[in-house]
Amino acid sequence: MRADLDAFYASVEQLLDPTLRGRPIAVGGGVVLAASYEARGYGVHAGMAGWQARKLCPDLHFVGGHYREYQRLGDQVIGVLNDFTPWVERISIDEAFLDVSGSLHLFGPAETVADIRVELPVDAHLPHEYVPGERLRLEAYRRIAEAPDDAAIDAVRDELVDRYGQLPAPVENLLSVASFRAHARAAGLTDVTLQGNLVRFGPVDLPESGVLRMQRLYPKTLFKPAVRTMLVPRPMTARVGGRPVLDVALLAWCREVVDAVLEGLHRQTADSKESS
Repeated sequence: MRADLDAFYASVEQLLDPTLRGRPIAVGGGVVLAASYEARGYGVHAGMAGWQARKLCPDLHFVGGHYREYQRLGDQVIGVLNDFTPWVERISIDEAFLDVSGSLHLFGPAETVADIRVELPVDAHLPHEYVPGERLRLEAYRRIAEAPDDAAIDAVRDELVDRYGQLPAPVENLLSVASFRAHARAAGLTDVTLQGNLVRFGPVDLPESGVLRMQRLYPKTLFKPAVRTMLVPRPMTARVGGRPVLDVALLAWCREVVDAVLEGLHRQTADSKESS
């Protein structure tokens, strides 16, 4: 199996400097070495010339890079991979091949859970100073990822508080992400991703009345029926001069959008029953 840390360099820069979070950034200068998810929404990608990237995204911010931090955090990821298999062949700072053929024997069969991708600018992680030790953090991440609903997430929260004390903000954010994932999964979504200045939701199938309703609630919302996708302008802290909404506030807004989609589907079902 190949493990590749997507947008790793750019994500590390946003971790080191919180003022970069939610902004389109690129590592490099003359050539883009890595681009954040926000920059990718404009078509910026690794290997692209710097002038071309700036043309696609005029607000693109270039950073020089902190390669010692990339190496340090990459080493930590490799340590996590070694918890699953001793056969890890590292080929770069952020990429490795794994032989996981023995994992079924070691860990048992995995439960089948509908996958959902949530890529939003949320500072959500388990700080080293809060949960000491790679194995303890790995176990905590696993418990959070496997929580199917809010009741299970609350149980994980109680356990973390009991073992490690009150939750710092990044951990609260991590549990909020887990809660949103469960909510979006229950709504039938598989993708909630930041795409430039838009948030992509999919799959979304609404009748014309539902589309008009969403566009009234969220002006400039775009629908792409061919790929069953809805693109909603990301929220700002103010209409004029505001900054992008981040973290728990962004998750709350996304939940509202999901609920609005569900209400549209419920109305469609009710209308179908009345007509029949």
